[in-house]
Amino acid sequence: MNKGRKKTLLFSLLASICFSGGIALKPVLTSAPTIGVFFGTICVLAAVFFLGKTEAK
Repeated sequence: MNKGRKKTLLFSLLASICFSGGIALKPVLTSAPTIGVFFGTICVLAAVFFLGKTEAK
């Protein structure tokens, strides 16, 4: 597995943690889903960026 694929998997995992964490923390913090979606979207975009760089090589 090359370096770009590892980064893609890492950011995909971080995105899933952000999305699920935002939903799980909703009873504690009302803005948690918004924060989770924001950071999750950033992680998904980073994963797509690294996947694109890997495929371009």
